[in-house]
Amino acid sequence: MDKTNPSWFAQQLEHPRGTHWVLLLVFTGMLTAAFVIHPDGKGLALLNFQLPPMCGFRSGTGLPCPGCGLTRSWVYMAHGAWRESLAMHRLGWLTMGYVGLQALRHGLWLAVSSLQERIDRWGRLLDRGIIALGILLVINWLPLFKGLFFKLFGQSP
Repeated sequence: MDKTNPSWFAQQLEHPRGTHWVLLLVFTGMLTAAFVIHPDGKGLALLNFQLPPMCGFRSGTGLPCPGCGLTRSWVYMAHGAWRESLAMHRLGWLTMGYVGLQALRHGLWLAVSSLQERIDRWGRLLDRGIIALGILLVINWLPLFKGLFFKLFGQSP
């Protein structure tokens, strides 16, 4: 990338207002996708077109990653199918809630300038929450990975 002519995205990230706009668009885009994509009998579909599997880790290794099932979980949750959502991923509701809070945070920062300092303090705490969320995703994944390990190497748990 030519450093004398940074991309639009890089230019936006140089300014706090631009950063909040970009992140608001990313988070609301993620949430919107959950409502636009719909489950069908074979997986997920968008405008009646079947979507391919989205996990690069699983496609490459054949093994699930800590986030496998999150997209399907979000889609089921967005369509009111709570039981199916939990069956796809036990932490789908938590990750979707986290993204919703991030969208709210960035939207409020942009909309209410008098509260920006308070929102920044609250936002830093919310940003640290991604570490806890990542740890929870790995803890949730470990029992599945343990079962796969024993299955792959022919030993019983």
